[in-house]
Amino acid sequence: MRRRLDDAPTEITISLLTPYLAYLPAEAAGVSAVLAAVTSGLYLGWRSPELVTPSTRIQSVAFWEILVFALNAALFVLVGLQLHTVIDGLGGITTGDLAADAAIVCGAVIVTRFAFVLPFTIVSRMVARWWPDRQADEPPGWRVSGLLGWSGMRGAVSLAAALAIPLRTGAGAPFPDRDLIIFLVYAVILVTVAGQGLTLGRLIGLAGVYDDEETVAEQEARARIATAAAALSRLDELAGEEWVRDGTADRMRGVYEFRIRRFESRLDEDDDGDIEEGSQAYQRLRRKVLEA
Repeated sequence: MRRRLDDAPTEITISLLTPYLAYLPAEAAGVSAVLAAVTSGLYLGWRSPELVTPSTRIQSVAFWEILVFALNAALFVLVGLQLHTVIDGLGGITTGDLAADAAIVCGAVIVTRFAFVLPFTIVSRMVARWWPDRQADEPPGWRVSGLLGWSGMRGAVSLAAALAIPLRTGAGAPFPDRDLIIFLVYAVILVTVAGQGLTLGRLIGLAGVYDDEETVAEQEARARIATAAAALSRLDELAGEEWVRDGTADRMRGVYEFRIRRFESRLDEDDDGDIEEGSQAYQRLRRKVLEA
């Protein structure tokens, strides 16, 4: 359906309904509805370049950025509002037992993350030996794998899963230990976001994990050169069409050729910066005209 549509409001509405279309059947089937919604999001996110038109993408990114921010804020406000009730419901458990339970669960979450990440590092290295000529990045080293294991911060998804637990069972009895589960999820989020999150930057520095070949700016410049080259190649293919005027094609070709020269100058250590300065001045002038 998304592939056939070319109307931004309709497509954005469908994207908003999609997680419910994944959630409700999973809920009826008795499996994790939250993970079903997450899975549909991962799949559609991967396929989005072939499903969404550029104009729709610009609007949908802005829409979802605001919506996700609002949902995250609402989730944590809900926890804040429920925390007093949850703690009151834990009256029969001592503070020491709560701290011990929280430590055990947080430890299990962190260890499980490492137990999941590290075996895949071993598998990727085995695959690299079997297919040395494959067109893919080198498998991550042990330091990178360790950092990936440590970067397993928990947040909105864990919180949504906990809050989705029903108040009562199918038999009508109160759901056992629901308050304890929500408290433990809150503890996991606090420990992973505050503990792991605040120490991750320092650990990256201590591990000495840097991009040795290219900086982010260089990678962006090479990507923009590649996109401009793809545009020129497509322009050459379309130049023979009846509806493409020579003057229009020449003007557009000049734009992309200049773009390539501009980003190639960023990769040239001896460049004097004149092209970049001229481009920035043009952009400033264009913004002034657009404001008018």
